[in-house]
Amino acid sequence: MLKVGICGASGFTGAMLLRVLYKHKSVSISYLGSNSYTGSSVNALLNANYKNIPIYFESIDADCINRSCDLVFLAMPHTKSHPLLKDITIPAIDLSADFRFNNAQTYQKWYGTVHSCPDKIESRVYGLPELFREKITGSKLIANPGCYATSVILGIYPFIRKGLCSSVIADSASGVSGAGKALKTELLFYRVDENYKAYNVASHRHQPEMEAAIEERLGQKVSISFVPHLLPIQRGILSTIYLDNPNKINKDDATQILHEQYKNEPFVKLGDNPPQISDVVGTNNSQIYVTVDKHNGKIIVISAIDNLLKGAASQAVQNMNIAYGFDETEAINGWLG
Repeated sequence: MLKVGICGASGFTGAMLLRVLYKHKSVSISYLGSNSYTGSSVNALLNANYKNIPIYFESIDADCINRSCDLVFLAMPHTKSHPLLKDITIPAIDLSADFRFNNAQTYQKWYGTVHSCPDKIESRVYGLPELFREKITGSKLIANPGCYATSVILGIYPFIRKGLCSSVIADSASGVSGAGKALKTELLFYRVDENYKAYNVASHRHQPEMEAAIEERLGQKVSISFVPHLLPIQRGILSTIYLDNPNKINKDDATQILHEQYKNEPFVKLGDNPPQISDVVGTNNSQIYVTVDKHNGKIIVISAIDNLLKGAASQAVQNMNIAYGFDETEAINGWLG
């Protein structure tokens, strides 16, 4: 059995990771770290009845992690992972943004802090399985993608790979769980309910992540204009993406391009109708639809994922499955809750 730990196990993503890993037939959970709830009962806090896992949350400590785990998942806020990973000697899957860029300078520019272990960036792999599966196999440090980035990249990659466009506009809307558990005035119920708003317009950190991942995979630059929006729902992301269409491909051509790219992908589902968030919440699936605006010639892609699962926890487990040679769908197929 692979002994795994979760740092940040009391947060939305960490708790979802625990739920998914608990079902994994090749994994035992040996460590649950939470600085906010050190010493608290895991089952009491999560209102659960897990058996054969640590009874209490422990403080987040590199030495303890190295002693008790074969692999650790880091489900902590951005800028908190890299100082910890400096002292971690076992393989890790980081769900923060700390290793998503392939150089420390870009990270510092967007996150405003000096990276404490830039040497580890050189060996990290960007953990989007549909693009980097070969590199993920056997990797010791996997940077789990951002939720918005997952939704948008999967929608645009096949067309950029074919050289059909180099300019993208993406509007994405997410449920409030994407902001984490921290108390914020703008996320209080009375501010969110019956409301819909754009935020971080032209400045969201997932935008350079999208561009960097495409460039890393294909060696070519792409321009992405990205505007995120907040929905008054708990979970899910719906991205509507507009691509230039200088080659004037039609809907059948666009659909065929998606099928060619994703025909063997277990978690990419291609539909004949635009997806809804309810189609994907509770699953590791990415549901994608494409059409062509005949009047303006734009390719329009609509992509939906669960931000806590394919956008975070279950994608991290998918990466673990690939890295360790497990069945890629183990513990993350079907309804996950």
